[in-house]
Amino acid sequence: MAQGVTIKDIAAKLGLHFTTVSCALRGDGTISQSTRQHVLEAAKKMGYRPNRLAQATRSGKSQTVGLVLGGDTHKATLQLRQIEQYAWDSGYHVLVGHGVGNIQGATSESILKRELQQVERFAGYRVDGLIIQSALTYAEEEHRRIFWDRVQGVANSGIAIVVYDCLCDADLPQVTIDRRILGTQAGEFLTGMGFSSALYAGDTQTFHSKRIYNGLSAVDGLKTTACELEVTDSVSVQEGYRAGEYWANLTDRPEIIIAANSFIAHGLLLRLLSLGFDVPGDVSLLATGDAEILRWPPKTISSISSSFSDLAKQTWKLLSQQWSQTLVERSVALEFLVSPGETIRRQ
Repeated sequence: MAQGVTIKDIAAKLGLHFTTVSCALRGDGTISQSTRQHVLEAAKKMGYRPNRLAQATRSGKSQTVGLVLGGDTHKATLQLRQIEQYAWDSGYHVLVGHGVGNIQGATSESILKRELQQVERFAGYRVDGLIIQSALTYAEEEHRRIFWDRVQGVANSGIAIVVYDCLCDADLPQVTIDRRILGTQAGEFLTGMGFSSALYAGDTQTFHSKRIYNGLSAVDGLKTTACELEVTDSVSVQEGYRAGEYWANLTDRPEIIIAANSFIAHGLLLRLLSLGFDVPGDVSLLATGDAEILRWPPKTISSISSSFSDLAKQTWKLLSQQWSQTLVERSVALEFLVSPGETIRRQ
């Protein structure tokens, strides 16, 4: 069968030495262009497929990268697509290990167990690199220590590792999104447009959402109050719906509502419109983070976010620099972009 064609079969067919055919297929510069073209045409005609496992055994490179995704969020899928594209363009395949699923309903210990299993499995596969987004940001400090100590051990064994968008207790290359800066930049953006009062629709207690709120609260000239919500992708639209009712029942309504994520913003928009409010005539909306999922009617929601494209690009850059031993900058902080939509009232 065609799938069983080997380099030896091609060599016998063409009357060439095995080594010559092998070098031609690898693109070795010692083989003439005409010979290489002759070999490639024969290989294609005979249905030859390279044995990647055998190549990895000989080279010591698996051409694979393990991706540990701590949560089950929609944005993780978008991040994965971007990272997979960079990997594909560089000749790598991505193995994906998902986390516990419902982070809010999981125990700190269960998150630790699942993520350790993923890291150990990928290390056993001898992947060339690991990209880790851990959900242990929300776990107990002791469990984070256990996890990052193990990850550090994997890095010491020679596997390149990049951490992105999570709280990391180890000295590893990482790409960070400082959500306090995100909140501050959002607040300054709004005061620059003339807004003076805002309602934050999010959670002021958990790690990421709390930092956005703290950044907003630190902006002079913007009075910020909070509507406490559960900030998870599985319930965010519903929570945004509830935040819309909360705002509508206030006596002194803030001029703008700032949503902790885009799903909450969509829930807000739907509820406000259903209650008969004009957006942005009666109240304006701003979503923080995840701008890439805002391609959804009935209105475009203005947002301020870091780009998933930048996240993937910087993550792959730090990974590649470890392979080439050119790593200099170990920590990259992403910048934020303002995406104006139809739901910000202009002064």
